[in-house]
Amino acid sequence: VAPPLRELARAGTATATAPPTITPSPTPTLAPSEMLELGQQYLHHEDYTSAAAVFEGGLSQPGSLTREQQSQALWSLSLAYLRLERYPDAEEILQRYQALAAAGAGATPAAPGRLQSQAAVTETAQLLATGPGAAALFFTAEAQEGQGKCPEAIANYRAYLGANPDMAAYVQPLIARCELQAGDTTAAAAAYEAALQAGAHRLAEIENRQKLADYYLEAGQYENAVAQYEAIHDLAVTENTRGEMTYRSGQALMLAGQEQAAYDRYLFGANNYPRAYHSYLGLVELVEAGVDVSLYQRGLVDYYAGAYSPGIVAFEEYLAANPVDYAADAHLYLAWCYEAMGNTEAALAQFDRYAATGAGENAPRALAEKAAFYGRAGMADAALATHLELRDAYPATAEAAEATWQAALLQDARGARDEALALYWALVEEYPAHEQVPRALFRAGLREWQEGQTARAMDIWQRLAATYPAADYGAAAIIWLLRTAPEEERATYEITATAMSGVSYYPLRVQEVATGGEPFSPLPELHLEADEAAEMAAAEAWLAERLGLEEGASLSNLTPALRDDARLVRGQKLWQLGLYEQARRELEAIRDAYAGDALTTYQLALFFRDLGLYRSSILAAERLLALTETRVFEAPRLIGRLSYPVYYQELVLPLAGRYGYDPLLQFALIRQESLFESFVASFAGAQGLSQVMPGTGDDIARQLSWPDYDNEDLYRPYVGLEFGAFYLSQQLKAFDGSVYAALSAYNGGPGNAARWYASAGDDPDLYLETVDFRETRSYIQRIYTGYAVYQHLYGKP
Repeated sequence: VAPPLRELARAGTATATAPPTITPSPTPTLAPSEMLELGQQYLHHEDYTSAAAVFEGGLSQPGSLTREQQSQALWSLSLAYLRLERYPDAEEILQRYQALAAAGAGATPAAPGRLQSQAAVTETAQLLATGPGAAALFFTAEAQEGQGKCPEAIANYRAYLGANPDMAAYVQPLIARCELQAGDTTAAAAAYEAALQAGAHRLAEIENRQKLADYYLEAGQYENAVAQYEAIHDLAVTENTRGEMTYRSGQALMLAGQEQAAYDRYLFGANNYPRAYHSYLGLVELVEAGVDVSLYQRGLVDYYAGAYSPGIVAFEEYLAANPVDYAADAHLYLAWCYEAMGNTEAALAQFDRYAATGAGENAPRALAEKAAFYGRAGMADAALATHLELRDAYPATAEAAEATWQAALLQDARGARDEALALYWALVEEYPAHEQVPRALFRAGLREWQEGQTARAMDIWQRLAATYPAADYGAAAIIWLLRTAPEEERATYEITATAMSGVSYYPLRVQEVATGGEPFSPLPELHLEADEAAEMAAAEAWLAERLGLEEGASLSNLTPALRDDARLVRGQKLWQLGLYEQARRELEAIRDAYAGDALTTYQLALFFRDLGLYRSSILAAERLLALTETRVFEAPRLIGRLSYPVYYQELVLPLAGRYGYDPLLQFALIRQESLFESFVASFAGAQGLSQVMPGTGDDIARQLSWPDYDNEDLYRPYVGLEFGAFYLSQQLKAFDGSVYAALSAYNGGPGNAARWYASAGDDPDLYLETVDFRETRSYIQRIYTGYAVYQHLYGKP
């Protein structure tokens, strides 16, 4: 069964409730231009099987294609075969392509799996200036390497380098990989050394040095290995990498017989990079060798490595050896070690000992840490009692202010309304500078309202709105005043609401409430197409006025200096070769370098968009809005659409129609999850455009009977979007169409969403305030905000 996304959507003006017209599946009767467009669409979606079928069908009728069309079809088919790992087929097609190119009809290669306009392709050719077929050499080498044909692959990689010597840092390691596969370690080392002589992003240099160092270590060239490890150490910016390289230097020195030098490295790591796990490995060797190491530092390294038992021994010995003059934090680390070991009594004893240090100055923090400990242990009553003890004993401290807030939340959670209200008011009156005062007032009003005390609630919200009009919770207060005020009093609040201008959840929601709107209400129609020329002219006139530039001149073209910047040239070539992660590094370095230059940032936003590096384009557009101090609602339409784009609309619109939700909701979700970058993965393991977790992906694949599913498929747009749409639709159905509940389930899990929904029902404003996960509450707010911006940009002009 073919996945339903293997369809081509003609995306234009569409309703919010029905999918656009779907073009029938490809047949041999497609005109050549339609065949090429459809195949490129499949490549863009990374549906390589469908792409290959389209191009194979077109090439089976060579008489209907011009030489240029044949060339483009051959090129695209070779890319599809490469991604399908059909290496012999890819090599054969590339040979046919090169033969056609040699006859003078070669087409400029486009990036594999990335849709580019013809103008962008032409610009690529001008920037790369490598002549037709140069990238084909690289892909031929890739196809040959995939077949184990190492000598041929090396020859083609070198031929590519002959036309692109600036790519040595990225291509020489591939040559080294082939040399190693062929068993020529000397040639591999030479290739790695050559890679280091070329310009590259810092992380690429680190990777190359790491591979070379590992080779030298394997070859017994220990001094050379140490040199590479130390060079990486100097390039690194994180403690973890610096600690690892320090340890590896010590390893190499130990193998070289330089024992004392090795111990010096291990000691340096323990003293300077205690959070790095490799410092712990070095510490183990130091302890086993009987080398003297500070007991405090030993405990610190053990703690961060999760070696809690030896950490306890080290800290206890440290305290025994230094009964008077010692670092008081040793008690805290001991407490946390005991906590990790499950020894509650010993952990609490250490918090008490910490409280006795510093002539009593550490007592407030000791109580705060003890309360946090009880909270982590699920001992809510003990946590509450400790917060109250801290508040009563040390009322003038910052810790007491935070304890008041935390105690209020705990009383609120356990249903002790009067006690919670008293603490909310205590925070407001006693600690007016605390950052949570506006929220405390808001929650106090909400609790009064939930208990039927509407007049009291309104009094509180009126005070909040008057005292903190610019704060988010000032706007939240107006929302609830509009909900609860008698009809004759609404006018004043409506005026206040419509005057709010923030681009965040509460200022936007309050305007919606004031006008009688419901959250996530679809528009009657969408306008996704744009008059690019007219919108660009308007944007550039606006930008010229803002920056004091000459009007009439085109501002979108890259300056010669930017066009020739080595990072941009390398990044674009890497993108063309499908090396997206490496390309992003180089191109993001350009964006960061020009982050204070509004004009260049505008140019880069367009350049990245046309290249297909969508995340960087969005970030550049957002930066432009910040540099010009412009809200997206007041920005030129082009700038707004660069910041809130509708990429992959040809997939999203049919999905929204099939599953019955507003496509702008999915666009807002994709933007929040991945900024439209399909090859992104989160720290938690979520993958692709919709950031689907692997386990969830497996479940969805089973439910959809998805053919030949593999976890890596989540990075393919046509898979990631389908799975995200299916999961979102499941949650919408589970919660009776409540978008707030569905989004909270998408982010925080269906079980938690069910708990919140049981408490708040389908009241969106109450639901948001019921969500007790900060991340999930923020997630709902951000997607709501994004949805509002999308409606502004893609509704009726």
